[in-house]
Amino acid sequence: MRHSNWTSVGHAAEWLSARSGRLWTTGEVVERLIELRPATIGVALPPGWALTRVGDGERAVFARSCGMQVEPAVEFLEQFAMFADLSIATARADRLVDADGRVYRSAAPIPAAMVRIGSELLGRLVGPTDGKRTASFLERALGSGADAKR
Repeated sequence: MRHSNWTSVGHAAEWLSARSGRLWTTGEVVERLIELRPATIGVALPPGWALTRVGDGERAVFARSCGMQVEPAVEFLEQFAMFADLSIATARADRLVDADGRVYRSAAPIPAAMVRIGSELLGRLVGPTDGKRTASFLERALGSGADAKR
């Protein structure tokens, strides 16, 4: 898992805006990620982030930043879709898996700023541009999600 191949939601929005010629918001990036339904999504945890190993319940703290994969990704991402402002959004992760396959839980909710998108998934975000959009997660949850023109 290489951090250099990951990008944040904010940088993804900037990249998509430059590439597509229309302004992407961070919320739209999260919505598009939910539509793509990835099995995992990356997070970059800072040094000292408190984790608990799932197997034995022992606390784990890493001295350096570490990249992990959140499983399942969609349920994790849907928690961010509930926030109007991603700068304050947090979510609970069911499973955090490191590069060696060890499974952890986070002691605290994970901020949206720590989400990382791999280069392959970033490329899939562009998707078809037929001028229509699907209803957002929140619109679907509230039952008001007819397709709308962008």
